[in-house]
Amino acid sequence: MILYKYELSHLDLLTWSAVCASIICYCASSRTCLNIIRNKSTGDVPLFPFIASLYSGVIWLKYSLMVNSVQYAVANFINTVLQASYIVIYHGYCKDKRKCHKQLLVFITVLYALLFYAKYYPFNEVVKTLGFFGCFVTILMTGAPLVSLKVIIETRSTRILDFGFIIASFFSNLLWTLAGYYMSDINISLPNGVAFFLAVFQLSLFVVYPSNNSRINTSEPMV
Repeated sequence: MILYKYELSHLDLLTWSAVCASIICYCASSRTCLNIIRNKSTGDVPLFPFIASLYSGVIWLKYSLMVNSVQYAVANFINTVLQASYIVIYHGYCKDKRKCHKQLLVFITVLYALLFYAKYYPFNEVVKTLGFFGCFVTILMTGAPLVSLKVIIETRSTRILDFGFIIASFFSNLLWTLAGYYMSDINISLPNGVAFFLAVFQLSLFVVYPSNNSRINTSEPMV
């Protein structure tokens, strides 16, 4: 029997570590879904973040398959499966099915158009386009928590930020930035580099505004 010896390169070790960190980030939404299941209602939880995450996963999965990046494909395949599962759960407990269906229809239409484009247009052009869209969506999603910056400053508290998710995002984006640099792939290094610095900024907020410090007067009802 012939045994084949396989040695992990530094790049392999780096990218597989990034895959593990990415999976932790992708699993963060499972807590939201568990709350939806417990409450048997989506409440005020919006569907858009799940759709945006699924859109990002599909784009990067297609991109990674085109450029033969196995690790990036694995990470985004897992992301795609998880986000699709979260959307199924959301749909099951959503009361406003009509609104939900409209958002899903827009998502499916845009995604179908993009995949149609990827199938019939020149390879190099498609890679650049997918990379551009992927960069845009990734940066947009990573910067989304900064919408709450005004509330954080006013309350002097970071209680509304998910520290665990930000830490996982910090390491995931750092590792993918380094991997993209060594692979000379700006479409991987650029969005993850921007996301890394956004994660650093969010972590700095925990130093400036500790989560147990707040100006909110809990003795008075919040309107």
